[in-house]
Amino acid sequence: MSDVVVSQEKRNLALIVLFSVLATCAPKSYAEPTRYACVTEPHKDAILSFTVPGRIVDIHYREGRKVMAGEVLVDLENKVEALELKRRELIHQDKSELQASKAQSETFSVLLASTKGLFESTGSISRDELYRAELEYNSAEADHQRLLIAEQREKVEFELAKANLARRSLAAPFDGTIVDVMLDEGEICEANQPMLKLVDISKVFLVCNIDEPAGRLLKDGQVYPVEFDSGDQRWNGDGKVVFVAPIVDPASGLLRVRLSFDNTDEEVRPGVPGYITLESNNSLFTDFNASEL
Repeated sequence: MSDVVVSQEKRNLALIVLFSVLATCAPKSYAEPTRYACVTEPHKDAILSFTVPGRIVDIHYREGRKVMAGEVLVDLENKVEALELKRRELIHQDKSELQASKAQSETFSVLLASTKGLFESTGSISRDELYRAELEYNSAEADHQRLLIAEQREKVEFELAKANLARRSLAAPFDGTIVDVMLDEGEICEANQPMLKLVDISKVFLVCNIDEPAGRLLKDGQVYPVEFDSGDQRWNGDGKVVFVAPIVDPASGLLRVRLSFDNTDEEVRPGVPGYITLESNNSLFTDFNASEL
């Protein structure tokens, strides 16, 4: 009986030693929560520019101004484009020639039907007169179709003139705040030259590089506590995982992760340090229960 007790005690001692060795050899990131530093970025960040060159005549808003999507921010000189749009609009609106051709075609259609009826019923109309009536109708109808096509072309040219005028104005593509205006009124702006910078900080992204084993714990949609430091202040909140890179950087062996943080009150300014804390993964030891030893 004593031999059985001694054997059981040796078995328990062996399990305890094995457990201690596994705990000692386990990576630190799995043994305790790890705090990762992150780079903070605005939800949207855009450098706006014109697609055509021109002289700047009006900058409606300056740095610090909040604007809504679609608001015109800057105008280029556009007198020529405005006149061209007006000319195309007048041409497009002029329907007199088209209406006249339509009336003429309808008139010749009636005459042709009458001539054909007399030719077939009484024979008082010669075949030459019938051919002449058909020719006049066909000519009038062809002219009407030509004017219909011209009307469609004039509509397209009017829309092109409208688009050319719109290109002389720079509008906000999204709600945001102007943080930089690169040029001033009176200056010449080249095509695609940076004009102003617009950001949306209603949300903040935290971008960090973490160990690949820890990255396996992250899934899209999961929420983790995040922190932000700025001077002597600290903000805490919840960050939602929106992207986990499917590949590991071969140079560093780290995995790129992005989390989204709601910043509607704009307390957090993108650019300040951010942090995410990942809980430890003790799954290696869940099979050991000290109460069973």
